[in-house]
Amino acid sequence: MSKSKVKRDNFQHKPHAPVEIIDLEVPNEFYSTRDTGFWANVSTLCHEEVEARIQVIFKGYVCNEKEILYEFLYEHCFIHLEGKSKETNEAHLDVRIRRLPPSMEISDKLRIEYCCQASADPWYSNTHIKKIFHVIRDDIQKEKTIFPNRFHVNECVGHNQCCHRNCEALNGKFWIDRNTFSPNEKAVVRWKINTQTAINEARISLFRNVTLRHPKAEHPMDLNIIQKEIVSKTEKVNLSSTGISLDLPAIMSTSHKPTIWDTTKLNYYLVFQLRMAKIKTPLELHFPITIQHSFDEKHQHPKSGVITEAIHDMYDVSDNKNGKQLIQYQPQTIVVSGINLHTNEHHTLDGAKVEVHLIINEAKFYTIHFLLQGSVCVGSTWYEFLRFKTTIVKEDLQLGSHDRTIDIPFDRSEYLTPILPPSFNNEIRYECLLSSRNWTDNRLLARKIVLVDRETETLCKAEMLEEYYEEQGAIKLYMKQRAFQRGKYIMLQLEGKVSGIILSLVQDKRIRRPGLNSEGQWFKERIVCEMGSSPNRKDWPKEWSLRIPDRITPSIDVCYWNVLEIEYKVVVKVQSHDRHEHIHVIPIWIGTTDDELEPPSNELLDIFADGNETGEISKNPTKIAPGFEVIPNEHDQPWWVDRLDFDVYHPADNLTPEKKGKK
Repeated sequence: MSKSKVKRDNFQHKPHAPVEIIDLEVPNEFYSTRDTGFWANVSTLCHEEVEARIQVIFKGYVCNEKEILYEFLYEHCFIHLEGKSKETNEAHLDVRIRRLPPSMEISDKLRIEYCCQASADPWYSNTHIKKIFHVIRDDIQKEKTIFPNRFHVNECVGHNQCCHRNCEALNGKFWIDRNTFSPNEKAVVRWKINTQTAINEARISLFRNVTLRHPKAEHPMDLNIIQKEIVSKTEKVNLSSTGISLDLPAIMSTSHKPTIWDTTKLNYYLVFQLRMAKIKTPLELHFPITIQHSFDEKHQHPKSGVITEAIHDMYDVSDNKNGKQLIQYQPQTIVVSGINLHTNEHHTLDGAKVEVHLIINEAKFYTIHFLLQGSVCVGSTWYEFLRFKTTIVKEDLQLGSHDRTIDIPFDRSEYLTPILPPSFNNEIRYECLLSSRNWTDNRLLARKIVLVDRETETLCKAEMLEEYYEEQGAIKLYMKQRAFQRGKYIMLQLEGKVSGIILSLVQDKRIRRPGLNSEGQWFKERIVCEMGSSPNRKDWPKEWSLRIPDRITPSIDVCYWNVLEIEYKVVVKVQSHDRHEHIHVIPIWIGTTDDELEPPSNELLDIFADGNETGEISKNPTKIAPGFEVIPNEHDQPWWVDRLDFDVYHPADNLTPEKKGKK
């Protein structure tokens, strides 16, 4: 049998999962003017009578061929299934597509991409089905553009050149008919010039400038301009020529303002060059234009400005200039004396408010920006999952102290406040930032880390509310329920011959690491708290209890952006009388609401003799096995031989065994 045949046979005999996703249907394109959100049809097949949950995720990200640089969209929907059946359900996500960047190739290595993922298993299992779709921005910019479309030129031809004696003037007008174009149209640059110098060649080019934000922990808005020449055309011209035209490509991304999270900003420029006989450097003019899929007649000829000379710094398309200006020192005229985040009783962002205290040292007009961001920092990876910007001050302020209070609008459904991750050590944190300058300057007035908690319902898992019974060898364990409130106690009962007990509360933490084809994770297991039994058996309780810390992070199975997952388990290490160690690992659920359990009893054991059982479970939810009788050994012998004899059982029906004769 060949190797490939073995693989096929193994695949055919692989047992089915309880729920199987057999198909994921997603439209190839979503349009900003037509669609009100994203949707997908998920076809599932349930092989058993189970209750299951399908997670459907819509993602938008900037990536290269190998990895995701960062995500700007990560929203999930849930489909609940019951019973054994085959069905198709629709998952719909309400989103304003005109706020999103379009799907496009930014450069040879960078692109903006969208995908939909569906999975019946946790995200870290990477068993999802993935489909890529495209976002088309075909919306119309209603604001009238004020880009210049006419230049008046009056320059000396050949000035400062070798053998230059007499100045020859170049007087003329250069213009375009309009600033707004659609794909597959003609863009024409016209001129009317008065010069005695021969003109040789005219060149017209279309450039695209993509302003891309690179998220960084130390910079709130680090922008990089990526420039690319889309199409160009060169013609021979003379003094009688009056213009040059360029055919625009049929497929183009439309111009757009800064998108969600300032991910991208897209601009287009027409660059016109005119080469003359007596000048080495050609005349170069830049015409900013707007690309739209369609536009109204009333916006076809917007009011345009007139520039008297070519200002290259303002509309620069050269890679040699970085566009950054030196920031001159200015005395500090505003001081932030405090930033306070007021949360609700559960310390979440639902209905939260931020209070800012300012001290003004100079009376003038101020503009103060506010930014609240949530980020993940693990190892060398840093990414954002929350970003809220607003302006808290835009007015004249007098000398003295001023207080401003702003509402954090996270009570809206689009922010999914109940499933936001809590602050977690230094790995997950929330920050408030203030600046009186543009965020691109990276000049902050204040920066403060604030604490955010998570509210988790304790009695939300049906399987955790049932009685739990576990038997391993001669040791039995019983728990009334496995859902507990933080700050209270984990309680359990033991039955069997035990010489020592260790109770441990163990936390399993997973933090998602964005991946292009599969999701990565940082996993860590740690012991939160631990207790051992007393050497004196008289101090042993009938019911063992372990206190849960007050400020521990609750259990998390659904989290915004799938940032964090927290699982807890109780590890019970039992040392039996025969020196064997039994380990019981019991998954539990820890919430923040009342678990409706009474405090643990302080009642001690009634039997203290060495070698006797630790206690008796008062309520055994399992079926009782038939009784057995142990035949003791009548001879003095080592304890390990006695232990072997005690492992030999006879049915209880034969209650009077024959005695062994003495030698």
